[in-house]
Amino acid sequence: MDGKVDLQAVRQRLKNKRLEGRQRQRLQAAQMGLAGMHTLKEIAAEVGVHPRTISTWMEMLREGGLESLLAVRPRAKGPTSWLDEATARQMQQQLREGKWRRAEDAQGWLEEKLGCKLKLVTVYKYLGKCEARLKVPRPIHARQEPEAVETFRANFRAQLQGKEIARTQRVHIWVEDEARFGLQPVTRRVWTSKGVEVKAVVHPRYKWGYTFGALELGGASSAEFLHTDTVCQQATAAFYRQLAASDKEGNLNRSSPHNLPLGHPGEIKSIFIVAVAPFCSYRQGVLPDAP
Repeated sequence: MDGKVDLQAVRQRLKNKRLEGRQRQRLQAAQMGLAGMHTLKEIAAEVGVHPRTISTWMEMLREGGLESLLAVRPRAKGPTSWLDEATARQMQQQLREGKWRRAEDAQGWLEEKLGCKLKLVTVYKYLGKCEARLKVPRPIHARQEPEAVETFRANFRAQLQGKEIARTQRVHIWVEDEARFGLQPVTRRVWTSKGVEVKAVVHPRYKWGYTFGALELGGASSAEFLHTDTVCQQATAAFYRQLAASDKEGNLNRSSPHNLPLGHPGEIKSIFIVAVAPFCSYRQGVLPDAP
């Protein structure tokens, strides 16, 4: 190619380490073109563009020189975002509370808030800007009392110390409850913020069938189970006797949400946990460490 730009000037520009990627690409094409040893197709294949693009670059080089070839033109701006700072903060608050199960729920909230129609792809974009995540919420019974859970945690150590167990006596701590089987609510994922644990209020309906279960906290980490067709004091007492029989040292300390049944073994000392609060456990940090 015959050009007015000196090949040496192009090579000198290529030594500049601050060049943008697209500027360096154009200079490499110009260098090959000025050398006069390659066709447009060969240059295009080397720098990874279409031959027509090479032709356009060479025309820019002939008409305006290197400055025209390397000029950085501002990119066209996209449409203005409807998501202002105030709306984004409110959206993040809705996410922390787990208000939306679907992106369509967020879409409806945004359209009502902003007074405009939004495509679903735009809603996903806004959810991404707010660092939203889809998570399965932890089921929480509708009758659960959070204050009672905190009270139980605060008083647990005092209740355990009040059982008057000799310090020299070995104690096994078991946590027991029964599971009722039947129609359970489906817990679907909800949109929430990153790092936030969400909870969903549920109201289970049961078709009766029960399994008693108990887990030993620490020690041998034993487990005991008993399946029954009903729940009553006699069935609960039978499970207590099963627990007592599993202990060869004859002294258990048991945590239970129920009143003491008839036939309750004397060696089992009970502490009652909070009703409809199945997450009272070591794993959730609600049940404190025993003294």
